[in-house]
Amino acid sequence: MSQLQRKLFVAFLILGIGFLHFSCQLYLVEHTKLHNVFLTLLYIPIILAAFWWGLRGGDIVGLICAAIDTVELVRWWNPEDPNHYNRVAEPMIFLFLGLLLGFLIDRERRAKQEKLLAEARAEQEFQKAIQDPLTLAYNRRHLDKTLEEFWSMAREGSAPFSLLMIDLNNFKTINDRFGHPVGDRVLVSTVQNLFNNTRKTDMAFRCGGDEFILLLPMTRGEFALSLASRLREEFAKLTFRGADRDNFKADFSIGVIEYHPELASLQDMLQKLDDALYRAKKEVGRIALAG
Repeated sequence: MSQLQRKLFVAFLILGIGFLHFSCQLYLVEHTKLHNVFLTLLYIPIILAAFWWGLRGGDIVGLICAAIDTVELVRWWNPEDPNHYNRVAEPMIFLFLGLLLGFLIDRERRAKQEKLLAEARAEQEFQKAIQDPLTLAYNRRHLDKTLEEFWSMAREGSAPFSLLMIDLNNFKTINDRFGHPVGDRVLVSTVQNLFNNTRKTDMAFRCGGDEFILLLPMTRGEFALSLASRLREEFAKLTFRGADRDNFKADFSIGVIEYHPELASLQDMLQKLDDALYRAKKEVGRIALAG
């Protein structure tokens, strides 16, 4: 229900109750319990207005309902009836109810909003703590923690994984010739290429100046090799422009390793992965699978 529909609903509800209430007075010459029934129905729009719009809606609708009750009170005022003096408080109850409910609902909503903002700020701070600010890949500290977790799960036999170690070729030459801002664009494009060609469950980490690790959960070596080829093919389509408007290409080498129980430790796995990357830099295809 839109805000306009809610406003119209509350307005027609008040008008309907008021119409029934005052129509009843045309046929009755004295105050009866039937009048009180209609007045009790006025609590409904007050509650709805306070729930939908908080204090801003509760006070206005409460004031309108109080005015209706005041008109009814004056219409049937009888100084000789002591019960009528007790009914003087009824309009104030309508107004007080609207104010109280509106205040409580506004306070609850502010508390929820502040909680959500606090959670969002905490999430932002957490992301800053685990992300590389330039490329938005995860940083080295988060890599160490994540690899330990995946290694433990793999040891338990529940989650095999593969790793790709990616290193830009001749990156120092790019920085020296075209400048560090251009080199930064190459780094950002490298990670964006990883994001665009991997699954949501895959994780990219920047573990050095121009070195990255891609973690592939529940992935065998054959798929990892296929992905490595696709990453190089997609990156080869990119063209970069230097400060002197010279266009150039960039590429990277990739070492690949699949977890297997024969690996002695996580450090052993990373060493073999590093050795595979070293071999990849010397091979034509720039990709090497760790033995």
